[in-house]
Amino acid sequence: MSANKPHRHHFLPVFYLRQWAGADQKIVRFTRPYGNVVKPRRVHPDGAGYIERLYAVEGLPDDAKQDLETEFLSPVDSRAADALKVLLEGDDLTQAQRRAWAGFIATLLFRMPSDIAALKENISQLWKMLMPGLEKIYQALPVSGRTEPFEDFFNRTGKGVLAAKAIEGVRSLMGDEDIVRGLT
Repeated sequence: MSANKPHRHHFLPVFYLRQWAGADQKIVRFTRPYGNVVKPRRVHPDGAGYIERLYAVEGLPDDAKQDLETEFLSPVDSRAADALKVLLEGDDLTQAQRRAWAGFIATLLFRMPSDIAALKENISQLWKMLMPGLEKIYQALPVSGRTEPFEDFFNRTGKGVLAAKAIEGVRSLMGDEDIVRGLT
């Protein structure tokens, strides 16, 4: 994996958390490190609202595993940061800024850890349902077309294709034009 790919995937982006920072440029993050014991700690906004590799997609090549974060969410967040600055200054948003803010809000509807966990679980269940049928199709190929066990073949070829389709679906859902238009 390339060194410039972020591992901290913020479901609450830093620009959004920054507005609650105190004079020390920190916010309070609450954790439960020991069961039900809640511990407050002052951290930079970069140190809260994230999960390591939350949006990483296993099954894709290393350079593409984090594309949902780097190629989709990061640009959405950057445009929304500009819009938030205008909002906080009390100025009117341009149409492009309204659209950027609406696009950001639309991602918040689907990017929380529980949403991503549910999506990953649904995809896992889908794999389990599809695998027997895909294996039967593979086994029906002439022996000369089967150069490796099905599991190896699928892990090498099919998994990445299906993972890429899943990410495409998530991006489509988060950036759904009807949702964004409804929010502008």
